[in-house]
Amino acid sequence: MKRCILAGILFCALCSHASAAALRELNLEGLCRSAGTIVWGVCTGVETRDEALVYTFTAYRMLKGAAADTVALRMHKAASMYARAPRFAEGQEVLLFLHPESDRGYSSPVGFGQGVFRIASSSGERTAVNERGNSRLFRGMNMDKLCPGAAFPGIRQCSLAGGGALRHQELMELIAKLITENDKGARP
Repeated sequence: MKRCILAGILFCALCSHASAAALRELNLEGLCRSAGTIVWGVCTGVETRDEALVYTFTAYRMLKGAAADTVALRMHKAASMYARAPRFAEGQEVLLFLHPESDRGYSSPVGFGQGVFRIASSSGERTAVNERGNSRLFRGMNMDKLCPGAAFPGIRQCSLAGGGALRHQELMELIAKLITENDKGARP
């Protein structure tokens, strides 16, 4: 009985946190700041363990967080049942912005679908799109400073258009730049 009550309380707490995270709009700087791990990889496993849904990703590149060959995203079942919770399938290539793990080892993508970029290949070029179609991803950001001159033409175009698919490589380079700048700003 106690376990059912505790599970119900946990479910309500996770859903209210997930709802706030999913509804709060984040730009790319906010995603980078909030993430404990940023990884580009492919989903290689989906399994249910106890009270968790565990997705395993083979890391192609770690942009933020501890170096690793694999990353496990362990979401509590209650949070994973939330309507806007991202779901992954084996073989799916993604760029993930993950919250730092909780004391119990759970995590979730930052802003749920905002922090999950699905990677697609077309005509030999990889593109990245989050659940919002990258809409307002650069809102409030100083694009002249971040993309001086002809740097990042696809990102500039997406910023001006208010959304759309991004060139995967440009997005990765801009994320690396934002992380570096954030690290410099965090030093005393």
